[in-house]
Amino acid sequence: MGSKYARFSQFIYSPASTLDYVKTLADKKPKHYVGHNPVGGLMVVILLFSLFVVTLSGLKIYAIEEGKGPFSETNISIISNAYADNDDYRFRGDEYDEHDDKEDEAEEFWEEIHEVATNFTLFLILLHILGVGASSKIHNENLIKIMITGKKTLQQQEKK
Repeated sequence: MGSKYARFSQFIYSPASTLDYVKTLADKKPKHYVGHNPVGGLMVVILLFSLFVVTLSGLKIYAIEEGKGPFSETNISIISNAYADNDDYRFRGDEYDEHDDKEDEAEEFWEEIHEVATNFTLFLILLHILGVGASSKIHNENLIKIMITGKKTLQQQEKK
């Protein structure tokens, strides 16, 4: 879906191409790309992977804490027993079981993964915004407008 330049096949570059682009950035004469440049394409892939880890770890935590979601081992029931809040018991499927230290370790592990992945994703978003701003300035084009409209005029393409 999307325009030609929004497709994975158009912005996945080889490691050599990406390194060459980084070298031209250092020389302040980077090659102009109509779509994503190699660093921008790499950023998209890393962002997608990071979002996948955030989602996976969040679902694991949801399964451990609530006993729900695709990673839970619950049986679906319409009505379950109600219990008073007690730290010695935890909801498991349609009943409460005694609290398990191994589950605490698993929950802590997934919470750490989730927190690190979330913070890393926020860092990547900041880097991406800075990269878009820098690329806009280097190539003298309004990438924010192009990203919103999905269109780059022929005049904009011929500038470089």
